[in-house]
Amino acid sequence: MKDFITNRRIRASFVRVIGTEGEQLGILDLREAIRKAEDMGLDLVLMADNADPPVCRITDVGKLKYQEKKKQQAAKKKQVSNETKEIQFRPKTEPHDLDHKSKRAIDFLEEGDKVKVVVVYRGRELEHLKVGWETLIAFIKKINDQATLDARPKMEGKRLALTLSPIPQGRKMNPGHLMASMEMPFEIVKNIRRNEEAMAAASNNSSGNQGAPSGT
Repeated sequence: MKDFITNRRIRASFVRVIGTEGEQLGILDLREAIRKAEDMGLDLVLMADNADPPVCRITDVGKLKYQEKKKQQAAKKKQVSNETKEIQFRPKTEPHDLDHKSKRAIDFLEEGDKVKVVVVYRGRELEHLKVGWETLIAFIKKINDQATLDARPKMEGKRLALTLSPIPQGRKMNPGHLMASMEMPFEIVKNIRRNEEAMAAASNNSSGNQGAPSGT
């Protein structure tokens, strides 16, 4: 944030003064210029130190700082972000934790950063990849179309990951575009089928045992 030099921090005997509406007030003694600003409940802000004499403006320095901050944020959004933030959670993460993590992700996106979202599996959780997928879907729903899909979901070892990007400024997206881009990785499809087949086989074995005649 730019450090604005104001009032008695200004090092000059005379300054060229610009009024609140941009009007020229002429070259004034510094003390007189400060007095004019204070009489209006405002500040005398140094705008051009290298000019002869230095140029100052009567304005609200707090408002000036706010405007400067907004300009910097807008400029950052226009830049291509080189930074990717990462959000991690587990397959059985509670909804309130997902709320917190999704809000952090949205904050990163609004700052112009990409966000890599990672579901981390451990131990026996790898036997039921669908649980993590459903949690990832719940997370994406909370993002609520405030991003685009930069990299589709995929398994990276014991991690299910995807990458979100900020929506380019001025680009209109169709409602539901983010969920429409979500495609289940083939590894998870295979895992689900394998579990369904195992359950079906177990069910058939159980039925067969129940129907078999008992020995005498």
